[in-house]
Amino acid sequence: MNKEFLRNLKLAGRIAARALKVISSKIKPGMKVIEICESLERFIRKQDAMPSFPVNVSINEIAAHYTSPYGDRTILRNGDIVKIDLGACIAGALSDTAKTFPVGSVDKKYIELIRASEAALSAAISEIKPGMRVDDISKIIWKTARDFGFGVLTDLGGHGISIWRLHTGIFIPNKPSSNILRKSPKLKKGMILAIEPFLVASEKDSSTLFNPNKTYIFSISSNSLNPKETTLIRLYRKYRLLPFAIRWEFRNSKLKQNLANYISRKLIIPYPVLIEKNRNWVAQSEHTILVKDSSAEILTTSN
Repeated sequence: MNKEFLRNLKLAGRIAARALKVISSKIKPGMKVIEICESLERFIRKQDAMPSFPVNVSINEIAAHYTSPYGDRTILRNGDIVKIDLGACIAGALSDTAKTFPVGSVDKKYIELIRASEAALSAAISEIKPGMRVDDISKIIWKTARDFGFGVLTDLGGHGISIWRLHTGIFIPNKPSSNILRKSPKLKKGMILAIEPFLVASEKDSSTLFNPNKTYIFSISSNSLNPKETTLIRLYRKYRLLPFAIRWEFRNSKLKQNLANYISRKLIIPYPVLIEKNRNWVAQSEHTILVKDSSAEILTTSN
């Protein structure tokens, strides 16, 4: 990892953290989700960065992948909890961070759920060091959730990050594997990881379902880099292989006309909105970290 990339990585982390800090004091009932998405994306761009992915604003039982479509009228309501997941990119150096916020007056159960997700994140990061196995991180997250009386989402979790790649190499589940014969990967110094607990407001672990008709985020597949596919080449030049919001491209008539065809040919990857299968509410907390000599450095901090 060269010095310039590390400098960009840390700056991308600070920008993402500041974006969350900016929005934290503005969350209130009646706020439009599209205003949250667009204001935070503008904030990131004004820092000479680009969003690592569209800002996700996932309310209550929606676990992930909700970003506003063009003209979205969804608003935050009193009593909701809202997960805001965002990141910044500088020359391919990526950050990814998330926090769950209460909206107005929220039931104590959900305040405790938010607190538990933050505790799971802190507990996991405090133990990270080279040589630690991924399953050890999962155990900490799962045990912390259990200590608070909550379950986890078993199909979502943390991930490795590399240059221009938001998800790569390592997946960090919120629950350890039950297969004692298959050892999980070991962490190495220099790894960039997103640690990402998803806790569910139930004593039982759960997973998500998706509705393919509610898909507002896409990315270019590496299979699409054919000079004849001029629309996709233009999208690649703008976003590389990073996710983009369909509302960013609402004037792109060729994309709209050919989107279903691109998806069926696996030239574009869709990311449908994910909902907890039993409609239990979900809390998420996330930091991007760098594995150091004997610990982890949190990159998504505003300090």
